Amino acid sequence: MKRIWLFLVLGLWPSLAHAVITIDATATGQVDAYSNPGTTTTFNITIPAVANSFRLLVCFPGVYQPNTNNVSSATHNGQALTFLARSADSVNSDSVEIWYRKLPATGTSSIVVTTNNATYTWVGCVSMVDVDQTTTLRTASGSVCDGNQTSISASPTSVSGDLVLDGIYVGAQNPSPNGTQTQQFATGDANNFIEGSSKAATSTSTTMQWTWGANTYCAFIAVAVVPNVVAPTGPKPGSLTLVGVGK
Repeated sequence: MKRIWLFLVLGLWPSLAHAVITIDATATGQVDAYSNPGTTTTFNITIPAVANSFRLLVCFPGVYQPNTNNVSSATHNGQALTFLARSADSVNSDSVEIWYRKLPATGTSSIVVTTNNATYTWVGCVSMVDVDQTTTLRTASGSVCDGNQTSISASPTSVSGDLVLDGIYVGAQNPSPNGTQTQQFATGDANNFIEGSSKAATSTSTTMQWTWGANTYCAFIAVAVVPNVVAPTGPKPGSLTLVGVGK
């Protein structure tokens, strides 16, 4: 008598995976001159068109004299950015903020940062793809210099696979990021600099650090960006798959 054996396996859904966040554009802008303060900083960024990109734009405005001055609005392509957090040193007159927009328009468009009063403003922005559009940014962490420091650090909450971004506003010194970080933008003059970097997170907090040559004042802020979840492939849960037939 011949016997036919059917070998079946129960389909199991693979573990969810996360995409790798990729930075694909950066841009900087500043008020024309240190001696000519204004209320509006305008500059362009060119964002590549990528299908299903789960895109995010993050900007770091640095503002002088935060006791009386702050960013009142920021737009990209005429669309409002959302304020996330601010790190301000009221004693030494500097601050840096985080503003962001999910799914920004692609192509070349203007970024406009407006302050409540005429002041000196420097801005650095980063565009990236494969970012989660629901839990997009984790809690930011900031710190400030007291005028007697040559370095600064912050350790925002993160999860392995996140991409941590930072922005630093420094007076009279050109800072350098820690060797584990990748510099993404820099602009300024002899009096002030706004710079930023990125680093892949590998644990529940990620330390970001900058150093410079002589004591000065600064404001620093960092935040983890959450990657998009990649849809699983393979058989659905509970499905049966024929893998072989024998006698």
